[in-house]
Amino acid sequence: MQLGKKTRKVLVYEVNRTKGRHHRRKEICLPVPAQTLDVIGNRLCVGLPSAFHLYSVLDDSPPISLVNTDCSELSFFSHNLMDPYLAVELQNNEYLLVFSQLGVYVDGFGREK
Repeated sequence: MQLGKKTRKVLVYEVNRTKGRHHRRKEICLPVPAQTLDVIGNRLCVGLPSAFHLYSVLDDSPPISLVNTDCSELSFFSHNLMDPYLAVELQNNEYLLVFSQLGVYVDGFGREK
Protein backbone atom coordinates (compact mmCIF):
# COMPACT_ATOMS: atom_id res chain seq x y z
CA MET A 1 0.00 0.00 0.00
CA GLN A 2 1.19 3.47 -0.75
CA LEU A 3 0.35 6.35 1.51
CA GLY A 4 0.22 10.04 0.79
CA LYS A 5 2.18 12.36 3.03
CA LYS A 6 -0.96 13.46 4.87
CA THR A 7 -2.94 10.22 5.21
CA ARG A 8 -4.92 10.86 8.42
CA LYS A 9 -8.10 9.10 7.38
CA VAL A 10 -8.45 5.45 6.38
CA LEU A 11 -11.58 4.24 4.57
CA VAL A 12 -12.32 0.52 4.92
CA TYR A 13 -14.51 -1.11 2.26
CA GLU A 14 -16.03 -4.57 2.07
CA VAL A 15 -15.81 -6.06 -1.42
CA ASN A 16 -18.19 -8.87 -2.40
CA ARG A 17 -19.90 -10.44 -5.41
CA THR A 18 -23.28 -8.76 -5.04
CA LYS A 19 -24.67 -6.15 -7.40
CA GLY A 20 -23.24 -3.28 -5.38
CA ARG A 21 -19.81 -4.99 -5.35
CA HIS A 22 -18.58 -2.96 -2.39
CA HIS A 23 -19.71 -0.72 0.43
CA ARG A 24 -17.96 1.44 2.98
CA ARG A 25 -17.52 -0.49 6.19
CA LYS A 26 -15.69 1.98 8.39
CA GLU A 27 -13.83 5.28 8.50
CA ILE A 28 -10.83 5.53 10.81
CA CYS A 29 -9.47 8.96 11.73
CA LEU A 30 -5.85 8.98 12.88
CA PRO A 31 -4.17 11.44 15.27
CA VAL A 32 -1.19 11.93 12.92
CA PRO A 33 -0.50 10.84 9.33
CA ALA A 34 -0.01 7.08 8.90
CA GLN A 35 3.38 5.86 7.75
CA THR A 36 2.51 2.18 7.22
CA LEU A 37 -0.68 0.15 6.82
CA ASP A 38 -1.09 -3.60 6.96
CA VAL A 39 -3.81 -6.14 7.69
CA ILE A 40 -3.28 -8.59 10.55
CA GLY A 41 -6.21 -11.00 10.82
CA ASN A 42 -9.39 -8.91 10.92
CA ARG A 43 -7.55 -5.82 12.15
CA LEU A 44 -5.85 -2.94 10.41
CA CYS A 45 -2.32 -2.33 11.69
CA VAL A 46 -1.38 1.35 11.41
CA GLY A 47 2.21 2.47 11.87
CA LEU A 48 2.65 5.96 13.29
CA PRO A 49 5.83 7.66 14.52
CA SER A 50 7.18 5.37 17.31
CA ALA A 51 3.92 3.43 17.45
CA PHE A 52 1.75 0.71 15.96
CA HIS A 53 -2.01 0.54 16.56
CA LEU A 54 -4.48 -2.25 15.75
CA TYR A 55 -7.96 -1.16 14.62
CA SER A 56 -10.81 -3.64 14.29
CA VAL A 57 -12.44 -3.55 10.87
CA LEU A 58 -15.48 -5.49 12.12
CA ASP A 59 -16.71 -3.30 14.97
CA ASP A 60 -16.16 0.03 16.71
CA SER A 61 -13.94 -1.26 19.51
CA PRO A 62 -11.13 1.13 20.50
CA PRO A 63 -7.70 0.66 18.92
CA ILE A 64 -5.03 -1.39 20.68
CA SER A 65 -1.65 0.28 21.08
CA LEU A 66 1.21 -2.16 20.55
CA VAL A 67 3.71 0.20 22.20
CA ASN A 68 2.73 0.83 25.81
CA THR A 69 4.82 3.84 26.85
CA ASP A 70 3.57 3.44 30.45
CA CYS A 71 5.76 0.32 30.55
CA SER A 72 9.18 1.46 31.84
CA GLU A 73 11.07 -0.63 29.25
CA LEU A 74 9.29 1.17 26.38
CA SER A 75 8.97 4.70 27.79
CA PHE A 76 11.85 5.90 25.55
CA PHE A 77 9.47 5.64 22.57
CA SER A 78 7.63 8.76 23.77
CA HIS A 79 10.89 10.79 23.59
CA ASN A 80 12.50 9.34 20.44
CA LEU A 81 10.52 9.40 17.22
CA MET A 82 11.26 6.41 15.00
CA ASP A 83 9.74 5.47 11.68
CA PRO A 84 7.62 2.31 11.84
CA TYR A 85 8.53 -0.30 9.24
CA LEU A 86 6.70 -3.53 10.01
CA ALA A 87 4.59 -5.33 12.61
CA VAL A 88 4.46 -9.13 12.55
CA GLU A 89 2.02 -11.19 14.62
CA LEU A 90 3.74 -14.16 16.23
CA GLN A 91 2.40 -17.00 18.38
CA ASN A 92 0.63 -16.49 21.71
CA ASN A 93 -0.58 -12.94 21.00
CA GLU A 94 2.97 -11.59 20.62
CA TYR A 95 4.25 -9.15 18.02
CA LEU A 96 7.58 -8.20 16.52
CA LEU A 97 7.64 -4.45 15.88
CA VAL A 98 10.33 -3.16 13.53
CA PHE A 99 11.27 0.52 13.58
CA SER A 100 13.97 2.49 11.77
CA GLN A 101 16.41 2.16 14.68
CA LEU A 102 15.42 -1.05 16.47
CA GLY A 103 13.05 -3.98 16.76
CA VAL A 104 11.11 -5.01 19.85
CA TYR A 105 8.98 -7.98 20.92
CA VAL A 106 5.74 -7.07 22.72
CA ASP A 107 2.65 -8.85 23.98
CA GLY A 108 -0.91 -7.98 22.93
CA PHE A 109 -1.01 -5.22 25.56
CA GLY A 110 2.08 -3.46 24.20
CA ARG A 111 4.44 -4.58 26.97
CA GLU A 112 7.96 -5.69 26.12
CA LYS A 113 8.51 -9.47 26.19
